[in-house]
Amino acid sequence: MAEERQQSERFSMLQTILDEPIVLLFLGVAIFVIFYLTWGLIEVSNVPQFPEELKSVIMGGQ
Repeated sequence: MAEERQQSERFSMLQTILDEPIVLLFLGVAIFVIFYLTWGLIEVSNVPQFPEELKSVIMGGQ
C-alpha cells in the first residue's frame, strides 16, 4: 500500500514544470529574452564598418 502511494506521488519533470504557473511565466519570458538577445547580437555583428572618409567628413575632420 505504501509503495502504491509513493508511485502515485512521483511526477515526471515535465508535469512538475507544467503545474507551476510562476515557472511557466519565467520560462516563457526567459526563452524570448535569450532568443531576441542572441538575434540582436547577430544583427549587430553583421553591420558593415563605417567608412573612414565619411566619418571624417561628418565629424568635421581634415
